Amino acid sequence: LIYWLSQPMSSAFSGIEAPGVARACIAEAVFARTGRRVVPVTTSTIEIDKDAQQELLVHPAGIHGCVYDDLNDFYVPALQPVVCQLLKTPAKAYAVLKPSIVAGVAVRAEATCVRHGRRCKFLPAHCHIAGTCCQDHSDFCGRLALAGEGTPAFLAWLCLRLLLHEEQINQEHVKSFPPSILFEFLCHFYHIEICTLDGAQFAIPQHRERQYVMMRHKLKSLWQRSPLSVFVTRLHCQSVTSWIVFADASVDEIEAELRWALHRPESRANTEKMNLAEITIDTPDAFELALNDMETKILAGYRRLYQPVNGEP
Repeated sequence: LIYWLSQPMSSAFSGIEAPGVARACIAEAVFARTGRRVVPVTTSTIEIDKDAQQELLVHPAGIHGCVYDDLNDFYVPALQPVVCQLLKTPAKAYAVLKPSIVAGVAVRAEATCVRHGRRCKFLPAHCHIAGTCCQDHSDFCGRLALAGEGTPAFLAWLCLRLLLHEEQINQEHVKSFPPSILFEFLCHFYHIEICTLDGAQFAIPQHRERQYVMMRHKLKSLWQRSPLSVFVTRLHCQSVTSWIVFADASVDEIEAELRWALHRPESRANTEKMNLAEITIDTPDAFELALNDMETKILAGYRRLYQPVNGEP
């Protein structure tokens, strides 16, 4: 564990660097138990959300390298016009880009870096962690799968793995994501394990099933002693919990969270030109006003899925 924490990591689709925060928390637990201080380092990350990028530039978890903007920027110049067209017709992306992917000429390991304001090399790390875009494979977006608008970016991510050959790749996704595409391109180089986990298995009061894929390089790493699906059962922690764990915050903390969400350019309150200064946590539907279009769509989907029956929630 200490060895893993000490090795450089890269990430993608990570928002404000959830993998780095998790590693920092594990490092603190290791220090408390053993007295050995390990400082995990995230060498680079790829995140398209502008607000998240600004937080990544000052992230306490320690992103010391580059923050890249768009995975589609990694495609080679000759393919850029093609990719621009595929973003309008993403259903064709897999068929059109596959020959270049197989030939290993689809991407190059450099793109525009937000931190340095220029094109920077994407350096390989020991481990790469990504929660690849799940919208195209979710029920709320119609399960468009590889016909969805995120397909060109996902394929660019896949090409980078073929180019960089990290020792370990961890991917998180909705359980409806078809891992067959990972096997198609990566099984020649990686041992691939798949496991579905639910937050309720780890004393978290919610059912949130997610598919986790661990890929270990066949030449750069040793095969682990225990299969992933068996290992994670040792961490199961069934217990009686409640939603209070999600609401255990001070009024000031909740107000600060609301302020941040409201001031996002794409929030409903912002797009409707509302007076943000007048909205507080006491305002009716305050947090709904802070949602963006996608978040509002997801909320509506949950309400349809869990609508009351005979007056009972």
